Amino acid sequence: FFLLSLPVFFSHDFCTMFAVPQAESVFLSWLHDCKAIFRGTSSKRPDVLVLGNESADLDSFASSSALAFLKYCQGVTAVPVSQLDERDIVLRGDLSWLLNSVGVQPALACCSEPDELARLLLSRRFNEAKFTLVDHNQLSAPLSDLKMRVHEVLDHHDKTTEYREGVDIEITKEGSCSTLVLDRVLNYLSSSAVKGSHRLVWRCPVAMLLSAILVDTINLDPLSQRCTKRDVRGAYSALEFLGYKTRDA
Repeated sequence: FFLLSLPVFFSHDFCTMFAVPQAESVFLSWLHDCKAIFRGTSSKRPDVLVLGNESADLDSFASSSALAFLKYCQGVTAVPVSQLDERDIVLRGDLSWLLNSVGVQPALACCSEPDELARLLLSRRFNEAKFTLVDHNQLSAPLSDLKMRVHEVLDHHDKTTEYREGVDIEITKEGSCSTLVLDRVLNYLSSSAVKGSHRLVWRCPVAMLLSAILVDTINLDPLSQRCTKRDVRGAYSALEFLGYKTRDA
């Protein structure tokens, strides 16, 4: 049932084996565009802001980034947002290491502490954007007055708030929120319309989701009581997509 040890996964060789420079440039270019939109140096305005939780951990970052990229691939201008000071990324060891390992500079992350984010979301630049919540289902206190702008929730924690009818909500007790996002990504990638280079651009986001699943489930350890069958299926599917051969479970 164990997939591979974390030291093996978190190794330079393991991460760089996913490298497809030309394809990854699409993902990195998208991150640059997101940062420009977030800073206000782009004329574009977001349709959706994908908000990670206040802990801004690896799962939250991977989930928000991959889901926003999925929406972008589906024609929606979506920006992932992490609720922390950008300078604090270096203090998140697992997150900063992974970003560097897959070639994503921490400076590309769209970050803002909740109080500042609340002011920003009321600005003209963002006042029409809808919210997707990932890895949490209740807005932080500074954002609570903006609840009517939430149109989608993906989370793996206990449900702590109610939303109006019509909000797309998926809350299931998996080990990682990245598992929920990965399912949506893999469903999209299984489409006959997604082929060749369009699949290659997903190697970096899928590797990020996989890493979050492994960390959150303590390497898919069934004794941790944090790992579900859906987490396992997702992890193996991600590895298969990335071309990494695993031993039999």
